[in-house]
Amino acid sequence: DHAVALEALALALIADRNGASYDPAESIIVGQRACEVTDNKNARMLNSLSMAYTAAGRFDDAVSTAEKAIDVANSSGKKKLAEQISNRLLLLKAERKSL
Repeated sequence: DHAVALEALALALIADRNGASYDPAESIIVGQRACEVTDNKNARMLNSLSMAYTAAGRFDDAVSTAEKAIDVANSSGKKKLAEQISNRLLLLKAERKSL
């Protein structure tokens, strides 16, 4: 599946902050494409894009994208995924306050 491959690449680009392949800006581009391919209706893809925004320091975009991911997860019956994203969102908001 094309979207899954894009998501995997987006996450790989932010997996190791000290690695040679660390590239949050490229991760955002790839993550946005994964979301486009799924018409922004895949909570996992949206969550991964939120993680890319976080890595790039784009906290407002990260929060709004995570909130959209939670909505999509809830509306598609994926309550556990919605809960996991909600927990990450709480950590993100706490991190943003400490900056």
